[in-house]
Amino acid sequence: MAGLAPYKKDYHSFFVFQVLPKQNLLKNNFSPFFLCPKKTVWASEKWIMIEEIYNKLPAKPYCTDNFEFGINIRSKEIASKAKHIQLNGPTHKNFLVFDVDRSSAAMDWYDLRVPTPNLAIQNPANGHAHLVYGLSVSIRTATNAKIKPLRYAAAIESALCAALDADRGYCGLIAKNPLNNFWRVKEWSSSFYCLDELADSLDLSQQAKNDNDYGIGRNCSLLGSTPFPRTVLKRR
Repeated sequence: MAGLAPYKKDYHSFFVFQVLPKQNLLKNNFSPFFLCPKKTVWASEKWIMIEEIYNKLPAKPYCTDNFEFGINIRSKEIASKAKHIQLNGPTHKNFLVFDVDRSSAAMDWYDLRVPTPNLAIQNPANGHAHLVYGLSVSIRTATNAKIKPLRYAAAIESALCAALDADRGYCGLIAKNPLNNFWRVKEWSSSFYCLDELADSLDLSQQAKNDNDYGIGRNCSLLGSTPFPRTVLKRR
């Protein structure tokens, strides 16, 4: 079996993959990525996650090219060209995004023995990256969402954040936009995760007391403390 790593991105045509025998990867104790190839092969294959992200973008996401000028709401077509974009809509979460502030952020998930991210969106200047996990079934986060599934998802998200040693201060609203060529984008997997798959690879035992201050856990805190029935408010 060979280890494959994307060497060059071309969304509309081809990838170059580096190929190295598996035994050599294990012998050198390296991650099966970023290695000098014994040979190079071409594969005509589409970036599945990139396409899925575009298809699942909110109709009018927040976006910006520079946070100093704030964030704006734009149409999906315009926002998809910005450096930073809102990946998840206001009522559902299709992607779990983690902010990893290390120069090796795009690849050290492998050494940490955590589930493989679908995408690593890396800053070429310092190596810091957003790691994206696609969900096969979206998580409802609206005000009428059921609290038990939210708490389960919050525990998984918090455990994965801890395992990746990601920034717990990251609010998750805006992410690096993988559709923008400013970032270095690596697609590690095109298989989406269900929550149970992620849970099987994580230790959830310590997350009950930690998940209310991060990500989906904030939704749980808000909904759990609401003293009146949660209803959907319609615009007049």
